[in-house]
Amino acid sequence: DCRNNFVCNVNSTRHNLRYVPKSALCDGRYDCADLSDECNEACPRVAIIPSPALSRTAWLLGPAALILNTISTTETMVRLRNVRSPTILFNDGLVGLVGLGDWITGVYLLAVSVSNTYFQDDYCKVRHEWLVSNRCTTLR
Repeated sequence: DCRNNFVCNVNSTRHNLRYVPKSALCDGRYDCADLSDECNEACPRVAIIPSPALSRTAWLLGPAALILNTISTTETMVRLRNVRSPTILFNDGLVGLVGLGDWITGVYLLAVSVSNTYFQDDYCKVRHEWLVSNRCTTLR
């Protein structure tokens, strides 16, 4: 029965159509070669960062982490040059390492935010390519 099936959006003849059960729509598995069973108006929007609030937070925290930790780490490294006490050297060294780790987190947040914005409307169709790309692998 055709009413219980979805027709994939492929450029084919009427005799060569691909039918997918409606129960398979928006199930996370790509059944159509053109991905139309997962990437259509009926399916929820798919994004790298699915929550708009989380996306805004990443856009806010990423640059802030970069700027503030650049300042903090630079000041700590300058201060380390003049330290004579091993205890202060150890403590300031740890503070510098934490700042560096937070700076790297800021780079990550900014890179994911940029990618989320770049793929905003097309992510569903390029999801597989994105997940196996060098850019995504680098961010993992």
